[in-house]
Amino acid sequence: MMSANRVRAPTNRRNKSPGNRTGQYGPSRASKVLAERNQAVVAVGAWVESGQNFLEHPADLALLTEELQAQKRRENEDNLRRFQDVVRQRVAHRAHIRSRQQPRTHPSVKYFH
Repeated sequence: MMSANRVRAPTNRRNKSPGNRTGQYGPSRASKVLAERNQAVVAVGAWVESGQNFLEHPADLALLTEELQAQKRRENEDNLRRFQDVVRQRVAHRAHIRSRQQPRTHPSVKYFH
């Protein structure tokens, strides 16, 4: 259904900028149509939390967080030390096997090439 009070665009556009349609004549017809399609958004409620979920003081929570981080750091350091020990044992074992596989030279025997 068309509105009876339609806005007519000016026929003489010499003094108007080409992109400006919201001047003294109001918004364009397209924006009016789009505005009529949009429904109003209305809040239907609000989320409210009681303070009972946070029984501890923020300073206590910060201290607990620091303790947890320190514990995790100690666990990571222990895991790293164990890993390094295992790697050292593997390297030592491989070196021992290689030394056994190489031909041994007797000190009194001289090899000439």
